[in-house]
Amino acid sequence: MMQSLGNNHTCPCCRAVLIEEPVEEADDESEYEDSDSDTDSEDGESEEAAGEIETIAERLLQKGYTMVDMIALLTMRTSKRDDKKYTTEYYSNLEEEFENICDEVDVNAQECVLFAQEDKRI
Repeated sequence: MMQSLGNNHTCPCCRAVLIEEPVEEADDESEYEDSDSDTDSEDGESEEAAGEIETIAERLLQKGYTMVDMIALLTMRTSKRDDKKYTTEYYSNLEEEFENICDEVDVNAQECVLFAQEDKRI
């Protein structure tokens, strides 16, 4: 009896459906697929290059930002030593600068990938 229930998902006495099998629709999967074929490589992996975090860190240091600044941005906490520095305006400027640096580094990394692809011999 249990074997019939496990295999057929029906009652062994009256054959009433007890467990409905989920219907798999192919349309659901296509909603989440990336349709941009320009960024897909031959392997099917994305060629979208992200910049290295070391480069981002170097650029932040060059701009004069410290580890304390980054922790303040991530946690939205202020330093008790320098309470006047961490204003709302400072946070918004720091966040904007951080996003700009990340974008620049990512664009540079993507350009390096594109240049390397152009240099490949056919």
